[in-house]
This record gives sequence, C-alpha cells and structure tokens, in this order.
Amino acid sequence: MDFYQAIAYRYDHIFPFSPKQKEFVLGNLKDPEAAEILEIGCATGSLTLELAKDCRRITGLDIDGTLLSFARTKALKSKAHVQFIELDMLEIAKDLSAGLFDSICCFGNTLVHLDNKSEMLDFFMSAKTLLKEDAPLHIQIINYDRILDDGITSLPTIENEFISFIRTYEYLEDEHRIAFSTILTDKMSGSSSSQMVKLYPLRRKELEELLQEAGFMNYTWFGGFDRTPLERTSVPLIISAR
Repeated sequence: MDFYQAIAYRYDHIFPFSPKQKEFVLGNLKDPEAAEILEIGCATGSLTLELAKDCRRITGLDIDGTLLSFARTKALKSKAHVQFIELDMLEIAKDLSAGLFDSICCFGNTLVHLDNKSEMLDFFMSAKTLLKEDAPLHIQIINYDRILDDGITSLPTIENEFISFIRTYEYLEDEHRIAFSTILTDKMSGSSSSQMVKLYPLRRKELEELLQEAGFMNYTWFGGFDRTPLERTSVPLIISAR
C-alpha cells in the first residue's frame, strides 16, 4: 500500500490543522480577501479549507487520490469555495494558468518526495510561471543540515488519544537518500502498521541555489511558522522566496 494511502484515514489526527500555518500564509498577502492561493501537497485539505474562509479562491493540489477524497468530503460539509485537483506537482505548469496566483505554499516536507534536484528545479521554474509578479513561494521541509550533520535518526513521536506515530530516519549514503520509516498505532482499534518512503535530504544551500536558478532572488528563512529565525538546530526549515 502507498505510504500516504496507509495513513490517510488517520491523517488529521497525525497532522492536525495548524493555525500558525494559516497566519503565516495570510501574513504574506497584501489583500487576503482578493487573493488566489495554490497549496501543493494539500493532503486532506485542512489548511486549504481554512484559507478558503479568508481568501478569494483556493486550489488544493495533491498526487494522492485517497487523501483528496477526504479533502473533498470535508469541503462538501463546509460548503467552502475551494477546488481540489489530483495532480503531480511537476505538472502544474501544464494544467494551471500562468500568472494566476498571489501565493503558492508547499508545506509538510512535500518537496523532498521528488527524486532529485533536477525535478525540484523543474518544480520551482513552474511555480515561478504561475505566480504573479513579486508573489511569494513558501516552502517547508525538515532541516536536513541538522539531520545529516548531527546524525539524527528519529523525529519526535506524535501521540494523542487517537494514535501513536513513530518516525525514524536512516541515511542511505550510497543513494544519498533518507529512508523515512513510520509505525502508526491506532489506539481505537489497537492495530499497527509500518511504512517506509525514501526522501531526498535537501540542504539549505542547495535549496537556495535551486530557487535562485529558477528566478527567485529574495529570500526569508524561518525556523518555525511563528517566524522564529532559522538556526542550525531548528527542526523545520521554512523559506519565503520571491
């Protein structure tokens, strides 16, 4: 079973909506009520639907149809004006209009699911064409400088009344990949399942070089959605690029 299909039914308990993410996106808009936003890697649509309450039009995009089925069900219940599209993030320039969006966000470590830096560059170039002039692209990944330099082998376990979600990292030096393994325990049923996906451990310098090559020249780095500065020990790495 695909990694995200396996956790889709409990996704909102593993990764609940973060008000700070919404505040981060809205805080970078000149006029939120008139804004058109694209969220890439929207999963079950929690952030997308919240942004729809304050913005003109929101498009949520994900490659996983199972996750999107949950997003569409929630959209029907909320009656939000939002569009969900099942699409590979490398295909956005073919299916969406150039110069349409006031902001593009790609959170949740989505970027590093791409296979290599060439694909990431293609994505950044496509995103650049979809953005209005001087509109921001927001990216959030794990701080892989910390992971690689400090030999980090796990992320904090996510646990609440519904689930326990154990996350471990193994650096595969020959492939220059991170094997991201998880164990999801459903506390309601008592069942457990394990999954693994390989990620590209993109360093800060590499990310900046790719964005620059794609035409993004102004950057602001953060170590959290509360806009704390990025430090070597920060767990997430967040960048706003224009």
